[in-house]
Amino acid sequence: MTHLLRALPLSLLCLLLPACALLDGGADENNSPEDNSSTAPNVTLPANNSSTTPAANNKTSPAPNQTTTTPATTPVTPPVLADVNIKQASAMHPGGNQRACLSVTCDSGQRALVGGAKFAGIALQKSAPRTDGSTWEVCGVSDVARPWEVHAVCATPSFTIQAVNSMERTTADAGMCVQNTCISGDLMSAGFDSGAFGYDALRRADQDTWQLCGIHPSPVTVEIFAQCISSELVQATTSQSVVHLGDNQDSCQILKCESDHTVVMGGTAWGGPLKLTQFYPLSTTQWIICGRSPEQIPGWFGEITCLKNSM
Repeated sequence: MTHLLRALPLSLLCLLLPACALLDGGADENNSPEDNSSTAPNVTLPANNSSTTPAANNKTSPAPNQTTTTPATTPVTPPVLADVNIKQASAMHPGGNQRACLSVTCDSGQRALVGGAKFAGIALQKSAPRTDGSTWEVCGVSDVARPWEVHAVCATPSFTIQAVNSMERTTADAGMCVQNTCISGDLMSAGFDSGAFGYDALRRADQDTWQLCGIHPSPVTVEIFAQCISSELVQATTSQSVVHLGDNQDSCQILKCESDHTVVMGGTAWGGPLKLTQFYPLSTTQWIICGRSPEQIPGWFGEITCLKNSM
């Protein structure tokens, strides 16, 4: 039987024996029919956006026990002077060799820090604050009617101003200075009422004293009005000396404060026949001094005191 099977062709033998492939040692891999079931189809799935969960409102939860630091707040220091402005008034002096006065008042709640006048042809006898502290007054004598003006620096101070007034009787025919000194603190500004006293100096004597100097043929009562402040406030005093050219022409000098300061006082002194015509705050940071003289005056002194607007 075995000999008969060996004699049959392989193709006929496979018909008789389905397992002939086993007898042939197995079919060639390269000739095997493709088994589609054994290979997964190459399918690309669309991205599913819903599979990603966005962060809720883009907020990040704080770490446990996390502390928040609040920045330190810098205390606000109020300004030394607020609402600084210039007030002025003008009028006609009636003349007649009579003493007349002109005044200007600051806004409600403000103080008149300092003041002065334009008074060409008028003998200025007074330039001082009134007792209410908010008004500056000037007085003078003129032979004929002339225009004149009063100017004042007004402000709302954050500090206390102490008024100190003094009166003194001058000596006849003797050059002398009448002074007023602050009881405590420093001198901020000052005014005067000289009467008929012929002065040639209106200026600061030192840190806490102001003076008026001159000479008169008979005794005269002079009053000085000082306005004093705490020594902790910052002031700066600047002075200069210029030449007056004479020729009976108005000659002026203007002194200036730094931009962060306010003018609180002016001063002047001279030797010779000079007659003042202007002595007042030109602006909140400037002081003007003008005068006429028939002859040259080589040492005409000018001074300005300025108060810093903040600490």
